[in-house]
Amino acid sequence: MMPEADSSDDSLTLAAAAADACGIRTIREDISETLAAAGCYRRRDEAIRSAVPEYGDGWRCKIVLPDQITQPKLRHLLRSSCAPLLVKNGECGCRSTPISASLPPPTSSSASGR
Repeated sequence: MMPEADSSDDSLTLAAAAADACGIRTIREDISETLAAAGCYRRRDEAIRSAVPEYGDGWRCKIVLPDQITQPKLRHLLRSSCAPLLVKNGECGCRSTPISASLPPPTSSSASGR
């Protein structure tokens, strides 16, 4: 199991139960520090702030894409993601952000196709 800073405690509980039911031994390796060192959380926060400037400390988010089986009419939304943002007081809302906001700008080598 590889929890990280934004993982739900339920994820570990469910993963452990599934592994136990299958007779699989588990090892827990928290990858939060690795993701932080690689800049993942910083890039995520920058992408969210591009759509929601007030996003900051104390906010939580979850990126949600439409289910292609139960919501096929929402296929066009794959071009964007929806980030429900939870603030400290429990209020939540949903703001669409372009997927391009989560991608790094092209470098000269990637822009040339190399």
